Amino acid sequence: MIRADLRRARAWWIRETHDRDRRRERRQSDFLAVVDHGGNVVDFHALRKTYVTLLIKGGATVKVAQELSRHSDPKLTMNVYTKLGLNDLAGALDGLPSVSGSTDDAQAIRATGTDDVGWAQYGAQRQRDTAQRGAATTARRLRRRIIVNPCK
Repeated sequence: MIRADLRRARAWWIRETHDRDRRRERRQSDFLAVVDHGGNVVDFHALRKTYVTLLIKGGATVKVAQELSRHSDPKLTMNVYTKLGLNDLAGALDGLPSVSGSTDDAQAIRATGTDDVGWAQYGAQRQRDTAQRGAATTARRLRRRIIVNPCK
């Protein structure tokens, strides 16, 4: 039924123009085509996938999308029938609160040691730790020599 409707609508759309060049362009386009040049097919499940994806993009909860699509499992709703693109993911990240900014944030950053001063202290601490590890390794090697070869 969907395919028949699309074919009729496409034929009407192509015949609608009286210009030959425009008709040729319309015949070559993917508009209202059952199968496009990329091999994508319009069928019932494609419409269902579009419907569920638009529900989720519109802000519906997983439970609401599951109920409206009459699925028994939310995994089916989200993994099979929801198609999110890069723009959707970027939009979600844009919705995160800002981490830059106010004096309260600056105090919190200083308190956690993630400001510039904190990184300088981290570098100094790392150098001390590396020196201590080096000294400990040298001590272990010396002990091994003494235990393995007590004559030397």
